[in-house]
Amino acid sequence: MAQAASPSFAYKLLRLLGFIAWFLSNCLIIHATQFLGLPFLFLSKHLWYAWIQRTKAAFGLVCVTLVQWFAPTRVVVSGDHSTAAEIQPGDIANRVKLSFAPRAVMISNHQIYADWLFMWWTAYTSNLHGAIYIILKESLKWIPVVGWGMQFFGFIFMARSWERDRPNLERTLQRLSREREEPLWLLLYPEGTNHSPNTRGIAQAYAKKVDGPELRRTLLPRTTGLRFCLQQLGETCPWVYDCTIAYEPLGETDFAAKEYTLRSMFFEGKPPQAVHMHWRKFAVSDIPLDDAGFQAWLFERWAEKEAMLDKFYKGQAGQRAFEDREKVVLCEMGLNSTFEVASIFVPIATAALLVNILLKVSRMVGVMG
Repeated sequence: MAQAASPSFAYKLLRLLGFIAWFLSNCLIIHATQFLGLPFLFLSKHLWYAWIQRTKAAFGLVCVTLVQWFAPTRVVVSGDHSTAAEIQPGDIANRVKLSFAPRAVMISNHQIYADWLFMWWTAYTSNLHGAIYIILKESLKWIPVVGWGMQFFGFIFMARSWERDRPNLERTLQRLSREREEPLWLLLYPEGTNHSPNTRGIAQAYAKKVDGPELRRTLLPRTTGLRFCLQQLGETCPWVYDCTIAYEPLGETDFAAKEYTLRSMFFEGKPPQAVHMHWRKFAVSDIPLDDAGFQAWLFERWAEKEAMLDKFYKGQAGQRAFEDREKVVLCEMGLNSTFEVASIFVPIATAALLVNILLKVSRMVGVMG
């Protein structure tokens, strides 16, 4: 793929400063809002979870604006027969409106570090951006501010040691299954990491170990975590949505993880020109959950994914598309209204106003006394 001219140092510096200012200030405000709601934890768990859901939705808005303002891109949302009716053009131009199930497990191939931003945007288009739970690696737990906020969100951190991970995962899933009336999108990447030259060797060794197919455009998925999630959530989470994601432009033998890094997308202003997200839906009741049956089922889904991506990237650049799509909506990733950003600041601004009023009242009482 031809390399674009490198942006100037001044351009990258301005983008970096703008990105940090916007992202960090919002993270601090959202984290402060989380602390502001701590009294709810002692009054009512239901109120506490509702408050955290609100802060999670606020962070979802931040995620959408990061791409909209710093890495704008076109998104091609498509679905096969199982999801076609749930994908519609938005109420305003260049937007999409999804009506995906309010309780579901979301899985996808993992191409670049920014994949999860597009998945959170998908939740936003279904008005479920406050209901998302993500399973991610434990090292992210201690990132200052961001990691602390994710702990408040109830995200599930995995140390990649099943003996250590299982008790925490089981405890969280049991709580989520009890809250069957609440919306829930549980997002996980069965591949465990993104598809890159550094991870292919590990994935190929794993494929040989389990006698699985050797894949070139994806990594063979791990089965234990996803199967456990489906077993624990049971009938309270009846659907699995599977996304196959691809990026353009990208050469047939290139890796998206090398072309579209966080640095190149957000600091250098070189995002993908298009993100393709193809959706399929499966009823959990139709998925075998015994060890061998589930492994065969998931490996088959990834073999289908591999075939779809292979045909996609062999297509003519600029005209690539997934073959089995029955519904397609071309859109741009962004908020439906910029005014939605104001909702991020409402709780903290309200608290500041109340404190100001209380201080004034106390001064008045002091003067009168």
